[in-house]
Amino acid sequence: PGDERLLTAYVKAREPRLAKTLASGRLRFFPLNGAGNLPHQLRFYQALVCSPIAFVDHDAEGNAALEKARKDGLLDTGAEFCASKPGLTESELEDLLDPSLYAADLCQLLGVPGLKPKSAKSAKLKWSDRLLAVLLENGKPKGDLDRLLREAKFKANQLALGSAGTCFVPALAGPIEALMAYLKARLGVTDEAAA
Repeated sequence: PGDERLLTAYVKAREPRLAKTLASGRLRFFPLNGAGNLPHQLRFYQALVCSPIAFVDHDAEGNAALEKARKDGLLDTGAEFCASKPGLTESELEDLLDPSLYAADLCQLLGVPGLKPKSAKSAKLKWSDRLLAVLLENGKPKGDLDRLLREAKFKANQLALGSAGTCFVPALAGPIEALMAYLKARLGVTDEAAA
């Protein structure tokens, strides 16, 4: 549920014209609470005469949800976006965040010396799977892994919210920039300089 808060904060910090559509209610970000809920959520918002746009993690669950939405005709062409990171087979929004915003705090929270897994194979995993590998490599009890991961995601999101306008690594912000451009076009919003 933190991704929609971060995208909302990003719009408010970086996109003044889109921020006005948030204030007016023309634009809203809603959590899926699991990508598997995407088709249900799309149907719900279409019934409210909304034009939904999907932004999901680029992982098996997110891609399966987009595939089902496509099969069911629930999204307009071009209205689907993934938090994809070049070089990773799967990725999530946290993969696009600047690690300097959260690394020290997460190390302290989790009681680990660093957030990079030792295994080269683990380094190619999405953010949460890399973090799980780090936790296991550092002897954290398996029974605590889900809780520690939830706490780490929450903390990383909170720290990113504090720097929402600059929280994404510029070289990795392509999915976010593409989403913003699509939203502007879809809502008929122009940049201030172009207006």
